[in-house]
Amino acid sequence: MKIGILVGGPSNESEISYLSGNNVLNSLKRLGYSSFLMDPRDKDFIEKIDLCDLVFNLIHGAIGEDGKIQGLLDLKGKKYTCSGVSVCSSTYDKYVFHNLFKDVIKCPETYLAKDLISEPFDYPFVIKPRSSGSSKGVHIIHSHMQYLQAMEQELKIYGQMLIQQYIKAREITVSVLQNRSDYEILPILELRPKNEFYDYEAKYTDGMTEFIVPANLNSTEMESIEKACKTITSVLDLKDMFRIDGLIWKNSFYVLEVNTVPGMTNLSDLPQSAYAKGMTFDQIVDTIIKNHI
Repeated sequence: MKIGILVGGPSNESEISYLSGNNVLNSLKRLGYSSFLMDPRDKDFIEKIDLCDLVFNLIHGAIGEDGKIQGLLDLKGKKYTCSGVSVCSSTYDKYVFHNLFKDVIKCPETYLAKDLISEPFDYPFVIKPRSSGSSKGVHIIHSHMQYLQAMEQELKIYGQMLIQQYIKAREITVSVLQNRSDYEILPILELRPKNEFYDYEAKYTDGMTEFIVPANLNSTEMESIEKACKTITSVLDLKDMFRIDGLIWKNSFYVLEVNTVPGMTNLSDLPQSAYAKGMTFDQIVDTIIKNHI
């Protein structure tokens, strides 16, 4: 079986995608699979797709998580890892996801800004791109001047921004691995970044975040997490692996977003959670591949 690993693409997470892709490439080689990297920017990209029996999607951000590459692969009749078009399009757009679920799970209050609007919250509050990843473009706003400067900068880049209630709470990430027909919640990871929040630097710089796994959660908090996961997976046909990021506040789980193509770098959250269960990186990859055999 020939496995093409999708990496790169046009997003600002391309560098991280290559780190994930090379980790999985080395794993597939150890597992005995014929595999190679392919980037949508390659001149022979379509020819490479035609060679694949299975496509392992590791493009983080634009085209990889918004449904575009999935649409192409569907048209080509290719099997691929992670979720499909409809799931990706409704989770990558954080405002669509918020409106789908705000009445059935706990979420921070959120407003959409297509241009500069009056601050809807007292300071501090959060601004973030409507569609992006790796915490790029995210700011915790503490003053009117900071708000003006950050919004001017990010609106030029992203076009639309979300303004969100700031909840000072424990940051956690819930990684889920599909094994055939079963979804397994891996040991839950609490993130204690040295920066103000779990930003790009804290995510991808060794030593910038303390990982607590398994997180110290009481029964009420765990029940809230499990209920949110069950609600989300009952609506969205999520596949292979995904990650739900959120906050533990007042014994409840507040969902921030769902990531349909989680990072697979050495510092990424899903592998860290799997290691805490006793899984190796190769076992994670092998589990995902066997979903398609």
